[in-house]
Amino acid sequence: MRRGKRFATLTTLRRTIAAMLIAIGFAGLLNASFAQEEMQPVETAPSVPVTIEIIEPNSEAEDLVAAETTSDPLALLLPRSDRAVLLELHGAIGPSLAHYIVGGIEAAQDDASLIILEMDTPGGLDTSMREIIQAILASEVPVATYVSPAGARAASAGAFILYSSHIAAMAPGTAVGAATPVQMGGGESSSPIPSEDPEGTGEEEVELEPLPEGASATAPRTPLDAKAMNDALALARSLAELRGREAEFAEAMIRDAESVSSSEALERGIIEFMVRDLDSLLAAADGMTVEVASGEIEVQSADLGIERVPMNWVQQIITMITDPNVAFILMNFGMLGILIELYNPGSILPGVVGVICLILALYAFSVLPFSATGLALVLVGLLLMGAELFVVSGGVLAIGGFIAFAIGAFFLFDSPIAEFRLDWRVLLGTLALFAALLFLVVTYALSALGRKITSGPEELIGMMGKVVEWDGTKGIVFLDGENWQSRSQTPLEPGQAIVATERDGNFLIVESV
Repeated sequence: MRRGKRFATLTTLRRTIAAMLIAIGFAGLLNASFAQEEMQPVETAPSVPVTIEIIEPNSEAEDLVAAETTSDPLALLLPRSDRAVLLELHGAIGPSLAHYIVGGIEAAQDDASLIILEMDTPGGLDTSMREIIQAILASEVPVATYVSPAGARAASAGAFILYSSHIAAMAPGTAVGAATPVQMGGGESSSPIPSEDPEGTGEEEVELEPLPEGASATAPRTPLDAKAMNDALALARSLAELRGREAEFAEAMIRDAESVSSSEALERGIIEFMVRDLDSLLAAADGMTVEVASGEIEVQSADLGIERVPMNWVQQIITMITDPNVAFILMNFGMLGILIELYNPGSILPGVVGVICLILALYAFSVLPFSATGLALVLVGLLLMGAELFVVSGGVLAIGGFIAFAIGAFFLFDSPIAEFRLDWRVLLGTLALFAALLFLVVTYALSALGRKITSGPEELIGMMGKVVEWDGTKGIVFLDGENWQSRSQTPLEPGQAIVATERDGNFLIVESV
């Protein structure tokens, strides 16, 4: 029996390892497809001869010379196609959305005349924002960011992207700003910014640039805040200078979390146009000269057709997996599947599903902002609750694990952006599910402790038998179809009826009836 159980455990272990390898390969293929997937090519209009204008190196802008060809491509009005590619930048800016935008910009370089980012975002991750900004700055096709529809916003990271675009436009009733850096994931330092270097320590002083008068509400209080603030200020100034937009607001939206409406943004030179729809945007941008990565180019957008490019299926799957609520559920199902497989070796399905879910959850956690303390508490809680299946603790392990799990879940995704937080309904639903499972497990375990044993030598207690042979205080009795070595405090005779009262090692303690 023991050998068979050991064999089953080894078989389960091998199958679990094989499932892990399969899941890792699947995740790798998914990630590779996610990294390489591009837009489907579209047919472009046939090229026609055009008159190309070039600017002589030492001439004024008004001295334009018509030419059919040139060896300097930097100032060319390049014929591309009769389409504008529209990418939807909706929701929190994270890794999956950044990859979709960056991939769309790169794929449109060869056969699009304009790239439009339709934006409505509360902000997002700094790393994802910078990936999008770098793609815009490297683009040889003009990128127009359009905050739309009415009621939309370009907040936080979205404001930086708007500033980096070649063309910035907003619909009436929209807003931009509120870009103060906020630490996510519980990594904020608690030590104040040192005002001066302590004597003899040699510590580097962290100083902020002087704040405008009265702008103290969002003043950084820690060295980490100061670093993030100054980094954001430098980026905002750089983008404002590059695109010729108002730098004062770029700093105010970071220092004071200032936001402005679309009409005020137009008045202050933050955006170029306030338009009601995409057709109006194309008409307004037509003839505008912008500086792309390869040099100045004149936008020809009046007759462009707009092609909306959605996320492909791989990007949609990754977006779903990297949702904090889905990642949390995957982690719980993964741990439960593995625990069930360990408790009942040979089930196979729970182990395979658990490993796949856990690997997908780990991928999601690798790109999401989370609290390491919260994750540790959640995992410890799951392990303690699982240990209740193997160790009879009277519910102590289960209750302790549930408390650790609940506390960790509350702190797991600590973000000011709603899209990067756990939905309270998912959290309470998960806690209710685990509470119900633990109640059933603990109730069953406690009831089993008080139940009479019905197998093994212990089941003989209370059974009737008869003496086969006896010598002094010990002998052999016949009980439950077998002979048992027994002992008694009183002398017994062969054939005498007895009852088993207890067990002492390999001996049954009997007494006469």
